[in-house]
Amino acid sequence: MRFIPTLEQSIVDRLAPIRRGGILVRALPDQPSEKGEPVNGEVLVKLARTVGQPPSGLGAGRANAEVECNLFVRLRNLRNGETGAWEVLGAITDHLVGFVPTGGASKLWLRTSEMVAFEHGWWIFEVQLAVPVLMLETTDTEGLTEAIFTAFQIEGTGNLVEGPTVDYPETETP
Repeated sequence: MRFIPTLEQSIVDRLAPIRRGGILVRALPDQPSEKGEPVNGEVLVKLARTVGQPPSGLGAGRANAEVECNLFVRLRNLRNGETGAWEVLGAITDHLVGFVPTGGASKLWLRTSEMVAFEHGWWIFEVQLAVPVLMLETTDTEGLTEAIFTAFQIEGTGNLVEGPTVDYPETETP
């Protein structure tokens, strides 16, 4: 799923205003040893899973799917101004709910937001979001059909923004 790093980075970039007051915002690191220790808190973005649906129509070559995104939020306090949990969680939903990330076919929407634990002086929350994506079936160079799906985003004009170029036959409008 080659679109995942782009989608993930789009979400991290969108959360840039939350970096105030020593709060770290980034994608889940490759290795746990790369994690580091934040000053006042952190927001880790993880694309958890993709849930596909059967292709629409016979031989349509496309299918809808939904990418689930988890944000792990770890903060020192609940109410301390801009670095308090309530302020940070509110800013996360303000910045992400309704946002169309690169690679998404529609807006992010909130599934859940919950307090998970209080551990070693940190309040820990999990925010779960989802975004629909449109998957396009392509073929290899030898003409053998493979289930290679590439996500792409469609602008309001219907233009392909990311992914393979597709030539659609022209149709007459009544």
